[in-house]
Amino acid sequence: MRTCSTAAAWAAACRLAALLAWGAAAGASSIEAQGAPAPRGVPPRPGAPRADSATGTAPAPDDAQSQTDRSIDSLRAVLAGRDPRMAERGATVAPATAPTGGTPGRRERRRPRGVLADGAFGLTVGQPLGAFDRHVGIGVGVGGAAVLRTSRVPLLGLRTEGGVQNYGRQVQDVPLRGVFGFQQWGRMTTSNDINWAGVGPQLTLPLGPVRPYAFATAGFSNFATTSTFESADARREFLGSTTNLSSWTLAQGYGGGVQLRLPAALGGLAVDLGARRHRNREVRYLREGAAVLVGPGRPQLDVLRGRADLVTYFVGVRAGAR
Repeated sequence: MRTCSTAAAWAAACRLAALLAWGAAAGASSIEAQGAPAPRGVPPRPGAPRADSATGTAPAPDDAQSQTDRSIDSLRAVLAGRDPRMAERGATVAPATAPTGGTPGRRERRRPRGVLADGAFGLTVGQPLGAFDRHVGIGVGVGGAAVLRTSRVPLLGLRTEGGVQNYGRQVQDVPLRGVFGFQQWGRMTTSNDINWAGVGPQLTLPLGPVRPYAFATAGFSNFATTSTFESADARREFLGSTTNLSSWTLAQGYGGGVQLRLPAALGGLAVDLGARRHRNREVRYLREGAAVLVGPGRPQLDVLRGRADLVTYFVGVRAGAR
């Protein structure tokens, strides 16, 4: 029983001592807030306003509870990663993050915004189809395409394409009408070309370094046969040219391909491999060797008429926005 009574007495004494200490601290805080000196033996509370040594006056009184609240808010701000000086306004300081990509000091590359453009240029090989295949052979030429799209819808773009392809070329020595009606020999080079252009939508799937695409276009085609004349001697002096035939027709096309992105050290280029089906309406054209010179400066033409469909294979380089 005595042990229990002694423990209870010690507990009561501790509570009383804590209560007295709290009262003394509260009194000191109140005195310091009003600018009066603290009692002897009681050290001033850290952060309390001090009297000016020159004038003997204390600064404007400040509520002790408000100071305590601000100190607590500053501590919370530090723990939350905010600037303690901006705690009252609620401003935050973004924590430092490690740069992405695994390379220190390297910023993350931002994707371009707005209207994006890219283009391709390369060689083409044309394979005639149907009745057109019975009269002409494989053609070779150049072609290109440009695609415009937006960053909001990067999969869909507007494609503009064009190219020229030669499906026949003939060189022969012919008699030409010279000065004062005298006949002289020259060299005639006849070229059979297809020129085309079209515009339409293109769908591209950005699957990393490999990007397949598909498109459909509408436009026109021009089948032209021209002859140029030059002297037969070693100087090869240009004497003139003439267009034997030029026929226009509406055309549609559709096709697809794949873009293979090259290493970044090459400037963001990509290899473009594609194929296009040309559907030309009825048109007039000349097969290779159809323009024969029967007299001085007078070629004879064997004109054909019909559909002239073909498939064009494309190998080129693409550059522009990724």
